[in-house]
Formats: sequence, structure tokens, C-alpha cells
Amino acid sequence: MLINVINYNEAKKEFDRIDNLGRYNFKIYQKYDTNFNDLISLINSLKININKYKDIDIKYDESLVNKINNIKKIYNENIYNLDVLSIKNRINVISDIIDHFDNIDDYKAFYDIYIKIKDNNLLDFINKIISFNYPLSKLADYYKASYYKEWADIVLNNNKELNSYNKFIHNKDIIDFISKDKLELELAKAKIDLKLAKLRPNLSLQIANSPASVIVREHEKKRKYKPIRKILEEIPDFIQNIKPIFLMSPLSVSTLIPSDMEFDTVIFDEASQVFLEDAIVAIYRAKQLIVVGDSKQMPPTSFFLSQDYDMEYNEDDFDAYESILDLSSTIFPTRRLLCHYRSKNESLITFSNKNFYDNNLCYYPGAKSNDLGFGVDFIYVDKGTIDSKSKSNIVEASKVVDLIFDHFNNYPNRSLGVVAFNIQQMNMISNLLDKRRKENPSYDKFFNQDGSEPFFIKNLETVQGDERDTIIFSISYAKGENGQLALRFGPLSTEGGERRLNVAITRAKYNIKVVSSIKASDIDLSKVTNLGPKLLHDYLYYAQTKNVYNDIIVDNNDKSLFVNDISKFLNDNGYDVSINYGESKYKVDIAVKNKNDNRYFLAIECNINNISSIRDKDRLKEEILLSKGWKYYRI
Repeated sequence: MLINVINYNEAKKEFDRIDNLGRYNFKIYQKYDTNFNDLISLINSLKININKYKDIDIKYDESLVNKINNIKKIYNENIYNLDVLSIKNRINVISDIIDHFDNIDDYKAFYDIYIKIKDNNLLDFINKIISFNYPLSKLADYYKASYYKEWADIVLNNNKELNSYNKFIHNKDIIDFISKDKLELELAKAKIDLKLAKLRPNLSLQIANSPASVIVREHEKKRKYKPIRKILEEIPDFIQNIKPIFLMSPLSVSTLIPSDMEFDTVIFDEASQVFLEDAIVAIYRAKQLIVVGDSKQMPPTSFFLSQDYDMEYNEDDFDAYESILDLSSTIFPTRRLLCHYRSKNESLITFSNKNFYDNNLCYYPGAKSNDLGFGVDFIYVDKGTIDSKSKSNIVEASKVVDLIFDHFNNYPNRSLGVVAFNIQQMNMISNLLDKRRKENPSYDKFFNQDGSEPFFIKNLETVQGDERDTIIFSISYAKGENGQLALRFGPLSTEGGERRLNVAITRAKYNIKVVSSIKASDIDLSKVTNLGPKLLHDYLYYAQTKNVYNDIIVDNNDKSLFVNDISKFLNDNGYDVSINYGESKYKVDIAVKNKNDNRYFLAIECNINNISSIRDKDRLKEEILLSKGWKYYRI
């Protein structure tokens, strides 16, 4: 049936052509209502007799006259009135029909298709499709869509729950859910506070020499305090009741906590930097162990076992030791956290995702992809050189200080951190900054350490775990006085040293400014063997070009007619749209931008992405997209 429907239009064109011919040559058809079987039978019976009577009056041939007059039964008199013609003229009409009789096959072919379409009540549907100039190659798809829509309507109308659906009520339910979901988190905190409060002693009812009195007495002392370890040995249960959570380093655990004091759970954060021998002292005091860390970030090294951090780098000093994270991942069940929320711009995480995380990270695209102050910026310091004595780059350090003050002028509400590749460069930047601050005391408020994300200057080895809105990353390494670049990059050149680079380039939320006295072309890859320097070369090239890995992936051939229809509507109304916009596994269904300013501003979600939970779908996804500069609309 659908094959006939698809062929309908071509057949109709041919019919219209023959229709015009028939008006002058056949003069006996009734268009769609013609009975072709009777017509063909009648003309065949006339063929053998008609020619010999063309030029004479045949009134006396009653049999022939009756046959000719029978044509009136299938003739449309509104087109041509046979009654006004003589028998002879009628014979001439029939003769013309016989001369063009081969065209009857076209009539008949179309007529058969037409009858099938009409019997299946499809005539109005097809004529409407044709009138709207829809592509006929899609006609079968249109028919299926119409059919399934009617089917869906029947299902909806016969289902009490689905039929009662109201989008306004549903949207209100979502708003209520969001409000109650946030409230639930606050209630959970309150419940924990209440539970802990019940364990706290009433100090007004304390008894002499009771655990509470020990604490009160120590609090009132002015000097000669008891050592913390001694107090914990005397009243361990009491201390844990009023302070059930201890936040300590492994060394503090070993120094302060008695060996017989137990905890329900011990959690190691940044576990990639914790030595196995340091972890043991905390592990054996707990019933349960949770190890949290990133194997692609810095491991513990022998370098920091030395007290002299300013010593000259020796690659032999950077052997990576096995961490508690390395060991735990081989013997305990592992759960990977693949969602990345820090970066407000995809280019900040794209390089690491490709080179360290096998493109498995899931993160949300930012709306402002090409604006100043977003993403990765490369600042080249043309005359920067490394000083052989101080192991620092003063020209580059001075440029970093300039950028610090530029940042506070342009983005006073953004937090800032500075990362240097080595301690010598960190110290050089700090010294130059102190001098500049004395000359510009009005900027002191930006260096206040009381905020939630205060300004810092750190070397690469100590920045893990920190994050700021903007990071200024000083590469530090440069050519020497002889114009040659020594391909020695400290710990970066050791086995596993590439993880240090990963730490440095993933600290920023909005913008990272890579300040460098060398370009990617200055690093001769044929002369380096370890992965660290190779990835430094690649990252410098990435920062310079900005178009290697961070091209936004847009799939404008979405299989969803629903998404395509919405996109077409927006295009027709003056907007540019991208379908499936984003680099990672998560995509914005439809990203919309104005044609005038070429900036994305609206994320439209069509509820076709796989979402793991209602909280993700109805609250977190929208919150994350809003935080990345989008306006949000869900259909």
C-alpha cells in the first residue's frame, strides 16, 4: 500500500497530462469517476465497425447506433454533451478515441492506484502532503508518524494516569521536588547535629574527676597543658563522643592517637600522595577503610623526604614510591568517579581527559566558549631566560606579577592562584610580588587570607587539591644564556612525572593563563624519552593553537525527529542552533545562539538523555548548566 502511496504523485502528474489530452480527444471520460472497464470494452466493440461508417449516415444501422449511444452512460455531460451531436459526429469522436487508445493504459494504471488510496481513506492525507510541498521521499515516514500519533492518542485517552497529565502541574511538582530535595540535605545535617548533641555532657552537672571535668580543667589552664596524647589515653571514649570526626595527617595519627584507640572508619583523601608505611598507623585503628584519590595525580616521592627543597634537582631524587592508593586499587573493590564539575569551560579539562583519562570523563559544556577570561590562554615571554645560579626566570616571573595585578583589575571577584614549576621560580615570583605590593598598597585587600579561596603562590609539588577561578601557570623553564634549552624538567622528566603536569593544568575553574618563555617547537621530541616532557610539548602546542583537542563536537544529524523539528523552528525564527553540543559523553540536546553576536545562551533539554537519577535529571543538571553560563529550558 505504501509503495502505491509513494508513487501517487508521479502518477497524478501523468494523469493531469492525459486529462488535458482526454478533454479534446477522448471527450467521454468522467475524470476520477470514469468506469474504465466499461469504456475499454465499449471501444473494443466499436473498433471493427467504426471506420467504414465515418463518411456516411448510419442512422439505419440500429445496432451500431445503440452501441454509440451507450457511451452516454459513462459520459460526463458537463464536459461534452453528446445529445447535440449527430451520429456522424459521434462517430468522429469515437474515431479520435481509437486513434489515442494507447493512452488508456496510463488512465487505467492511475485509476487502480487512486481506487486503492480512496478505499483506504488516504486521499485527503496525500493531497494535504502534496499541497504543503513536503518531500515525497519522506511520505511513508509522514504516514507512519501520523499513524503512530493517532495510536498514541488512543493509548493516552484510554489511560487514566497518562490522560490526566498536565505539564503545568508536572512543572510545579518538579519545583516542589527541587525545594524538598535541598531541604532534605539540610535536614540530614540537622539530624546529625542533634544526634551528636545528645552525646555531649552537661558541663553544669559535672562530677569531680569525671571526663568532662578533665576537659574543663585543661580549658581553664593558662600553662602546663596536658599533652593531647595523654588526654586521649585518659578519656578516649568521651573525646570521641563530643568529637566523633578527627581530621589529621598520617603523621599526626602516629604521634597523637594511642594505639588502642579505635575508629569505625578511616578515610584517606588525596591518597596518591600517602606512603604505605604512613597509612598503616591509621588503618589498623579502624574497622573500615575508604581510600580516595586520583592515580593520574602526583604520587609520593623521595624528594620531599629531604629538608632542603632548594637543592639542585637530581632526577635520581624523584623515584615514585607506591602509595596506599596504588595498593588499594589492586586488592579492594574500586568505584570510579567520572563526572567532572570544576571546569566552567571544556577546554580546561579536554587535554587531561584525552591524555590521562582515556576520554572517559563526563563534563558539561560551558556557554561562553570563546570569551576573554575563559578557557586556556597562552602568554609568550619572548626574552625570558633561565639563570644558571638562581635556577629561576626573572623576566617570566615579572610577567606573572603583571598578570596578577591585571587579574585583580579585570576580575576583582574571581579567586586567583599562581603555580610555578619549581620552588626557585615560586620564590622569585613571591619576592617580586612583595616589592610591587609595597608600591601599590591599595591592592592589599586582594591578598587577604581570610576568604574561602585566598590568593596563593605555590610550586607544582604542593598545589594538589587546590582550585581557584583563575590559575596563572609559570612554566619557568627557558633557554639559558647560551640560547640553548636544556631538556631537563626536574621531576617532570622522571617516570610518572607527567602526573605533575596533570595536577597543574586542572586547578582552574574559569581560566588558566600559561606563561611560558618557550614554545612547543623549542622541545625536540627526538631527544626526550619520558612521557612528561612529551606531554609538556603537547600541552604548550594545545595552549598556543587552541584548536587541537578542544573543538566542540556537534552532531547536527540527530535521529530524533522531535529534536530536529524544534531546531528547524528556531532556525526559521532567526536563531543558530547546534544539536548534541559538547565534547564529553554528556551533550546539550539543542544549544541556541543569536546570529548577531555568535554566542550560545540557551540550553534546551528534550529529556532524551540517559540520566541515572531523578535528582540528576530534575535538579543537578540544571544547576550545573546555570553555573556554566547557560540559560536553561526543558521540554
